[in-house]
Amino acid sequence: MDEPRVVSALYWLSWIEFGATVALALVAIGVGYEFLADRIAAPFRRTVEEARQRQVQELNVALEQSRVRVEELRRDNLETQRRIQPRDVAPEMADAFVGALRPQSGQRFWISASASDGEQVVFAIRLWKLLVAAGWIPRDADTGITYGAALGLVVGANIIPGSSAKAVEAGKALWQALRGVDIAANLMPVATAAENDGIWINIGVKPLPELTITATASGEAKSEGAATATVK
Repeated sequence: MDEPRVVSALYWLSWIEFGATVALALVAIGVGYEFLADRIAAPFRRTVEEARQRQVQELNVALEQSRVRVEELRRDNLETQRRIQPRDVAPEMADAFVGALRPQSGQRFWISASASDGEQVVFAIRLWKLLVAAGWIPRDADTGITYGAALGLVVGANIIPGSSAKAVEAGKALWQALRGVDIAANLMPVATAAENDGIWINIGVKPLPELTITATASGEAKSEGAATATVK
């Protein structure tokens, strides 16, 4: 009576053991596959990781280049703003400018500018005040500035000294002082006018940003050779 039960138990036990064997085989296959897959996938993972790192490096380089470009544009913008601003001697440089011209105190001068160019007029007035502060004497008691229509294209501040040694020396000093504050100026040939002891300062248009101005000093200035002033 117990024999059928034993036979049945043996039957099911064989299937259970078979299933356990299959499961164990599957586990072994899974572990083996995982190990093999990891070995096979390793070079592909390295390729993907290297590509990701290159991409990150390229993005960092592009970001740095963008930062550099932005800084360049910022500096260019500041430089452009500086160039298009009306000519002036900055307040922090005014004392040095006046001090450089004070040794020529008593020098007679007059300034001319085009009445149709507001920038010329403003700069002419500013320069007149600085020269007076240095002890220079305007030709006319009121302002020493004459205004009129522009005769041709006059560029920069053109300094035309009289023929006296004093006027030539003062003209050279003014030319150097203007250059020292980054204002385009030309020291012109000595004038053979009646007012040989005076200096005529003819204010022309402000040079364009890329315009190059070359001036050759004559007379006393010529003893030191040609002088060139460049405005960019």
